[in-house]
Amino acid sequence: MRWFFIDRLTLIEKGRRVSALKNVALGEDYLHDIYPGFPVLPNSLVIESMAQAGGMLIGHVLDFRYPLILAKVASVTFNGFARPGDTLEIEAVLQDEREGIFRVEGAVTIDGRPFASGRLIFARYGGPVDRNENFVFNRTLLSYLDINGVVGRDG
Repeated sequence: MRWFFIDRLTLIEKGRRVSALKNVALGEDYLHDIYPGFPVLPNSLVIESMAQAGGMLIGHVLDFRYPLILAKVASVTFNGFARPGDTLEIEAVLQDEREGIFRVEGAVTIDGRPFASGRLIFARYGGPVDRNENFVFNRTLLSYLDINGVVGRDG
């Protein structure tokens, strides 16, 4: 993964849910591209934050041994803007899994207020890969996001 749109995983319950944080900082280039003079985090990057958290949840379910893609953004709603100084509190909950297709519900709050929610669909494709060859969940990403040694743990 080339860009990280979550700063920290705060909770992983394998097969159930993930919580993560994204701090919106004024120095991020993309804040100034949508509305000059009115820096906001683009909604597409909020969706990417939810997708990265959901991907970590499903990757953990699959022991980080299978390629995984975001197949569909089924629905997303937003309430307002994310501005510099805000911290996005992201939660992804696994709702369903059937034949390598995973449905995840994502929710984002800012200061405890609902900001965004959506349904994301992920798909596992291909056979198992070595963790060193997994193009998304490689050792660098896992060590960067690891909390209490749970993300990269086998089993």
